[in-house]
Amino acid sequence: MKKFTVILISLVLIFLILFSYKNIIQIYSLTRNDFSVLILYNPNSLKNFGYVLDAYKSVLDAEGVIHRDVNVFNLITLDPVKIVRSKNVILFPDGVNQYLPIEVVQWIEKYLENGGNVFFCFDPGIKNFNNAYLDEGLFSHIIGANYITYKQYGTSCFTTGYLYIDNKNNQDFLGIPYWKLIEGHLLGGYSYGKFEYPVAVVDRKENLNDKEIYAFINSKDGKKYPGVIIKKYQKGVVMYVNLPLGYLKSYADDFPLRTFLRTFLFKVVKIPHLVDVPYGTGGLVVNWHVDSSIDWKSIPYMIENNYLRKGIEYSIDITAGDFRDKPGDGLWFDACDKGKDLVRKLAEFGIIGSHGGWGHNFFSNNIMKGVFGEKEIYEYVLNNNQCLESITGYKITEYAAPNGVHPQPLATKVLEKLGMSCYYYTGDNGSSPNRTFINGKMVSDKVVAFPISSLGKDASFFEMKKAGKTEEDVKKWLFAITDYVSKEHTVRLIYSHPYDILLYPDALKGFLDYLESLQKQKMVQVKPMSYFANFLFKLLNTKFEIDFSKNKISLSNKENLEGITIAVPKNFLIKDLPRGLTLKEDSDYQYITITKDFDFNVLDLSFYISK
Repeated sequence: MKKFTVILISLVLIFLILFSYKNIIQIYSLTRNDFSVLILYNPNSLKNFGYVLDAYKSVLDAEGVIHRDVNVFNLITLDPVKIVRSKNVILFPDGVNQYLPIEVVQWIEKYLENGGNVFFCFDPGIKNFNNAYLDEGLFSHIIGANYITYKQYGTSCFTTGYLYIDNKNNQDFLGIPYWKLIEGHLLGGYSYGKFEYPVAVVDRKENLNDKEIYAFINSKDGKKYPGVIIKKYQKGVVMYVNLPLGYLKSYADDFPLRTFLRTFLFKVVKIPHLVDVPYGTGGLVVNWHVDSSIDWKSIPYMIENNYLRKGIEYSIDITAGDFRDKPGDGLWFDACDKGKDLVRKLAEFGIIGSHGGWGHNFFSNNIMKGVFGEKEIYEYVLNNNQCLESITGYKITEYAAPNGVHPQPLATKVLEKLGMSCYYYTGDNGSSPNRTFINGKMVSDKVVAFPISSLGKDASFFEMKKAGKTEEDVKKWLFAITDYVSKEHTVRLIYSHPYDILLYPDALKGFLDYLESLQKQKMVQVKPMSYFANFLFKLLNTKFEIDFSKNKISLSNKENLEGITIAVPKNFLIKDLPRGLTLKEDSDYQYITITKDFDFNVLDLSFYISK
């Protein structure tokens, strides 16, 4: 018994030593002068909400933001005046900050007084040590609204509602394009229409003015609450979002977290960051799905009438098999026999990918019925890939699920086993290519999801026609999405089928003309999914460091740095850039892009940039 007690005490001591050492290391790292965005958390919340922290870090990694996650109990031991000099942004994610020590309030106030900026999400500081709700959120006086109203409304203080953005200026500033809005104002997307979100019943305070509310929550009970608040506080800026953003990202809705973080970090605070598109130029994926014998006619028509153009690189996903609904039905595309010449012709216009497993509706129907599991999905996709590879001569790495039937994480794990890199996806609707989450976990760190962008509830031209969209509606959408990716320096995917083009022939031709024009001006790039997926992995593998005290900004990548762009705020002075680096600018940033003429895999910008 004594031996057991000694062992137990020893283990406890070892744990305490390791825990203390970890905290000491974290505190030391915070006192350094290197730049980073701080993601705050209560370590006691990680067991239940650790996935939220993972979601934030995943998005920040993909957006080229230097960040570190910080134990709140460690942070408050330090001087906020010293911290703010190099780390002028703090994020309070949802879930992991429901209980916070009271000392953090005074700390944050001093941080803001000295020019810090703080992003509050949904529920920071709403509980006490005993897990009971407070009468008022710890930061309500800073935000201008009480976001925990349990005392007044009981369990009804949490409800569901819709995010409502009432004017175009706010929609543009928040990075929410009109096609993501239902009825012109309500955030929504493909198939569902307006999205119903978990929200808090928020009581507005007198010190919050109308201009500081950028979006509202329309609750299901007909009431209206602040949804997004952006306001100055002392010398800093605070932003509050009344949606559990990390939770939403963790359950296949990437768009809200990404767009609100981009708004705060890139438009409000304007931090230096790496741009998540190659050469800093916004990108568009035009994804065609070829699934049956009807395309034997539509593909030649597309080529003859200039709907497929050599200057535009498409993602073209093909169901290769010799049937569509069931064996012997005669509705096949038959890629390795009667459709082979068409595959060769299509390959001249982009990258060929796999559209599921051999028989389009057969494959999706059997998955939905539960007949197909991992073994069958693997075998049919492999068969489809091998047929297409025998024609194209290269490995098939792109994928699109027939009828959008892509059970997560099962289907993506199959793609990973097959060595595929990317896939069209109906989840995370309207967002950037990303490593999607489901059920609180990243599905894969090796395969990139490309969410479809839709016009409201409709994504393909066929769906738009059924919904009564006019040619002018569709043309406006196609032009607007092109302008959006160019302005926001991001990537989006649109998709349809070759047999859909006759539904909107003039809109599509005008769109392709516009794409060619903007490509020549290097304002947009139209490339396949795999091109942007490969760049995302390159970005994630690029080491990026900033130390303002030493005037140091450096980048490195074991492979090379070609195509990497750093966005530098306008208050930085840039001069005499060396060969292989180009400089562009807009109203917010200066963009330094590394071209193929730069021969090194390490770049130190210290000699060329000063603050």
